[in-house]
Amino acid sequence: MMELFQRYNVEFVSATEKFDTSTPMGRAMLNICIVFAQLERETIQKRVQDAFHSRCRKGFHMSGKAPYGYTLEPTIMDGIRTKKMVPIPEATDHVRRMYEMYASPNISFGDIIRYFMDEGIAIDGIELTRSQISHMLKNPVYVQADLFDIYDFKGHGADVVNEAADFAGINGCYFYTGRGASESKKASLKNHTLVSAPHEGLVSSDVWLACRKKMMSNMKFPSQHKAKNTWLAGKIKCGRCGAGLMNTNNPKGNSYFRCRKRADARSCEGCGTLRMHEFDESIYNEMVRKLNAFQVLTKTIADMRTSTLSPEHAKSISGYLKNWDDVSFEDRRLVVNGLIARIQATSENVRIEWKV
Repeated sequence: MMELFQRYNVEFVSATEKFDTSTPMGRAMLNICIVFAQLERETIQKRVQDAFHSRCRKGFHMSGKAPYGYTLEPTIMDGIRTKKMVPIPEATDHVRRMYEMYASPNISFGDIIRYFMDEGIAIDGIELTRSQISHMLKNPVYVQADLFDIYDFKGHGADVVNEAADFAGINGCYFYTGRGASESKKASLKNHTLVSAPHEGLVSSDVWLACRKKMMSNMKFPSQHKAKNTWLAGKIKCGRCGAGLMNTNNPKGNSYFRCRKRADARSCEGCGTLRMHEFDESIYNEMVRKLNAFQVLTKTIADMRTSTLSPEHAKSISGYLKNWDDVSFEDRRLVVNGLIARIQATSENVRIEWKV
């Protein structure tokens, strides 16, 4: 609040306390109060964090919804009331089937999605997605942890709390992101904590490790998933279901956009016929019109804080658009990212959400 007041040259005078920021003594008293208030806040925060990590290392369930395949039941550990995860028979069969399928070399996430769709199986009441599969296959809560798993986690930098004898190939694990842990997608698990949990694991360690190694192998080649066909990748979504659109070619070699949800044989009827090159050209024309309108508008508006795009940035983007044929693929993607938040498209209608 005081930072906001200072930004607009506003003084604060209290009617009931001796605070008056228009005087040197008043400013000093207020700053002293602010310092001690911040100290108290940070002290409370540290105590809460320490208590949380202490309970994590003892194997307590740290609130939140149970992962798919389990339900929570009250229990007592070390004289403290907490909750324990108990397997749900039908759901555990689905989890095991998912792991067994992905452990096969030629099975992909898309194959698993189509299998679950054909069988009419929903996860937590919704259709299975790639992100759900990835999250479940990485989660050590499902593994019947033994020494092979522990050595794998230790080898990637994780802090394993329990003794080796506690991992007998029966119980699952809790996996916590520690303080200072990186949020990147690298294989390193530094500052992460692995704890033996009281619940029963569902998947044998050899199957779980096979799935983990397969996913890590895919992560080593990110360029395979890098956009290379259209500079609208990541921005263009299906106007019916909101799923991302991907590039596909017909037997004649023509490129089209196709709904990912439709491609996975799921519920979306698709976005219709969207020819990639024609669509790219139409979006380019819309960007030119939008930027021209923005530059005309900024000449008549004194307060530029109403826009997320500065005149200098707009001038730079304008230069790219004027020489579009000579602009590299990556620079085109940067231009799109500077102007467009999202595009929702079907063959009948296109809606662009601009950043300006």
